[in-house]
Amino acid sequence: MPPLDENMKRRFRIYILGMTAFWAEVRKVEDGLGIPLSQGVALQLQQTIDVWRVLKLTIGMTDTMCEALAQLMGAQRAKEEGRDLPLYNHHSVCRPYLLSCCPADLLGDTRLEGLVSCRKMHEPTHKADYENAQAQKDHFYDIELYNILQGTIRLVDGEIEKIKNKLDRDTRDAGESAEIVKMKRIADIEEQIKLLVGEIEELGSQGKVEESMRTAKKVEELEQKKNELKNEGKMNIPMTSQQRLRVCDDCGAQLNIMDHESRLADHFGGKMHLGMVEIRERYTEMGSTIDERRKLYGEKNGDSGRETL
Repeated sequence: MPPLDENMKRRFRIYILGMTAFWAEVRKVEDGLGIPLSQGVALQLQQTIDVWRVLKLTIGMTDTMCEALAQLMGAQRAKEEGRDLPLYNHHSVCRPYLLSCCPADLLGDTRLEGLVSCRKMHEPTHKADYENAQAQKDHFYDIELYNILQGTIRLVDGEIEKIKNKLDRDTRDAGESAEIVKMKRIADIEEQIKLLVGEIEELGSQGKVEESMRTAKKVEELEQKKNELKNEGKMNIPMTSQQRLRVCDDCGAQLNIMDHESRLADHFGGKMHLGMVEIRERYTEMGSTIDERRKLYGEKNGDSGRETL
């Protein structure tokens, strides 16, 4: 089996962290419901990780090799293939792609694709040309990348906030509906008690002691049932479908804590989650030096250069 490259190691780490955080949330819910510690959770997690590792190492190897070859040869390969490409620094070429972090690439074919569309050119051959040129002269393309990542995160976080607000409303409505149903049941029981009390009085006036006592027993049972309903705590109310959902803070996917392990693995090892975590991590890493980079760019290019970046 080939060794893990840096990108694969990064994605594998993201997957591990996501699964660990999710199981911690499940454990919190189980504790709240009084459910004993789930047996085999650690084993299930490890099995999922092993399967995910094998799949990620074996799927798409051919595409990776082809792209690596194209990057290595640069524009020369495009000419050999009979393609006439613009230069790497042409305005039609995607600069975030040259830096291997275009949101449209990372989130393509996912639910977030509509928020991060990119119409610029994505050609592996341009990467080699850019890297060679960057070694000779600083192009400051990272500044544009930072701005694009910032915009992407703002858009996605806005969507996540909408999803959370809707889930909160749905959960609140479901809770109110459950309370209404409970109050109706209590009201029905009180009506039954009222009728039975009248029946007891009538039986007593007729001297039917045994029948009156049996009816009184029914009243006691109904009173007990009514008190149980009134004292019923939230911990004894079955969780609604909304209460079982958790919104992923990274990508906005809605996760059901009762889902099968394989579905959770699909999420944390999926393109949308891994892509958004990579975008957030790259943005955070760049944030520590972005002010310095912008200042340096301004000093080297002046205001006119700032406009053309």
